[in-house]
Amino acid sequence: MLRVLGRWLMVFVERLAGRQRRAAADWLRIRGAIWYVRGVGKARGAAVALAVAAGCLLLGAAGFLLLHVGLFLWLPVAPPVKGLILAGLGLAYLFVAMLVLRNSLSERTWLRASGADELIARVTRRGERDRLF
Repeated sequence: MLRVLGRWLMVFVERLAGRQRRAAADWLRIRGAIWYVRGVGKARGAAVALAVAAGCLLLGAAGFLLLHVGLFLWLPVAPPVKGLILAGLGLAYLFVAMLVLRNSLSERTWLRASGADELIARVTRRGERDRLF
C-alpha cells in the first residue's frame, strides 16, 4: 500500500512539474515573441526615419544645387572667373561636409550620445569597481 501511494505521489509530482515546465516554456515563448515584435517595430521606425532623412537630404541638395546654378548663370562676369568662383564654392562645401562627417561619426560623439561615456567613467572609478566585483 505504501509503495502504491509513493508511486502515485511520484506520478503526481512529475505531472505537476511537467505542467510548470510547459507554463515556463510558454511564458518564455510569449516574452520572446513580444521582444521580437518590438525589435521589428524599432527596425521599421529606423527604416522610415532613414527614408525620410534621405528624402529631405536629396530635396535640400537639389534646391541648394539649383540655387547656385541659377546664381552662377546670372553672374555678369567672364567664364574663367565663374569657373574660379565655382571651384572655390565646391572646395568650401567639400570642407564643410568633411568637418560635419568627422564630428558626427567620431567615437567620442557616439559615446556621449549613447551615455556610454558616463557608464565607462562609473565602472572605472575605484570605489565603484570594488562594489561591482
